[in-house]
Formats: sequence, structure tokens, C-alpha cells
Amino acid sequence: MQTKDDAPGAGMGAPAPLEGTALLVTEGEDYAAAWLQRLQAGTAQPDELAVILAFLGGEMLHGACRVIEKALGGLRHA
Repeated sequence: MQTKDDAPGAGMGAPAPLEGTALLVTEGEDYAAAWLQRLQAGTAQPDELAVILAFLGGEMLHGACRVIEKALGGLRHA
């Protein structure tokens, strides 16, 4: 029988909030980068970006938007 002391990750404690946030941002970046690759290859579906962005939230959405902004040349609104 497994106890809390020999469970996977025992003694590691909860991840720092920044680690969790960074992982979510990275995951959002990965979704956007994969979509951009499909777009450049001509295999992205017309509504695919809307579906992806609707699925993402919070930090994942932030990461995805950052990748898309960079792909557009980093344009900024005045």
C-alpha cells in the first residue's frame, strides 16, 4: 500500500505559482506555433484559429497571442 510519504512527487511540495504560469504560457505558445505552421503549409482550416483561441484562457491565451503578435511583426497599437 502506498503512503503519502512514498507517493510520486512526495516531499516536492506544490509548484511555485510562477512555474505553473510559465507552463501555461508555454502551452499556449505551442498551440499558436502549431497553428501557424499549419497555416504556412496551407493545411489550416478557416475557423481553426477561432476554435483554438476559444479553448484557451488566461495565461495560455496570453502565450498564444504573444506568438501570433510576433508572427505579425510585433505591431503595436498607438
